[in-house]
This record gives sequence, C-alpha cells and structure tokens, in this order.
Amino acid sequence: MNLVQIKSQTQSSGEPLIEYLVYGYFFPDEYGDGLHDWELVLTTSNNHRALKKAERLYEQKKYQKIEVKKRVTDPHHNRTTGTTIKIYETNPEREIGIVPLIILGAICCIFAFLAGHYIWPL
Repeated sequence: MNLVQIKSQTQSSGEPLIEYLVYGYFFPDEYGDGLHDWELVLTTSNNHRALKKAERLYEQKKYQKIEVKKRVTDPHHNRTTGTTIKIYETNPEREIGIVPLIILGAICCIFAFLAGHYIWPL
C-alpha cells in the first residue's frame, strides 16, 4: 500500500496519518551558486525505513546534516504536528581524536616542568 492510498484511507476513516520525512542539508558550496539548502529525500509511513535511509545517507557523507521528522496529520481536529526524531550531523571541526589531545597534554606537562625547574628554581 503506497502513501497516497494510506492518505485517502486515513482521511475517510478519521484516523491520524503518520509520516516520516528524511531531510538532508547540502554541504556549503565553494562556488557560490546557491545550491546549499534542505532537501526532502524520503517520505514514508515506515519509521524503520526512514531511519535506515538516514543512516545510509550519513555513512555516505552526502549531506552535512540529516534529520528524520515525524509528521502526524489529524483530520478530525484539522491540524498537523511535527517532531524531530533523529539528527545525524557531520562536523569536521568537532571530530578531534584522542591522539592530538594526548600530545597536547604532554607538551603542556613538559612546558610546566621546564618553567618550574628553570624559571622559578628554589
């Protein structure tokens, strides 16, 4: 059963319609042609499928940020509500490994020892 059939069946029965939307945010482009914005990648009624698609897109690093949203349309009350379920974000500035931190700590310890031993001797 596809999404259009589910919508028509839901609207006739008065039950809320639940959709899962996967959005991807493009990497900022270098050339300034304006092609960096949110893109709707997938609309489905299956949350497992939406989460798997988002995870695959994140692993492919096609988008800088990927959001999975749940949209509930209630025809009885004539309203729609949306909730963000999961966010995948690729941010190279935050990805600092443990090795550079250990090296930085060792350098600080060496400078502290040298400053204590040669600059302020007892």
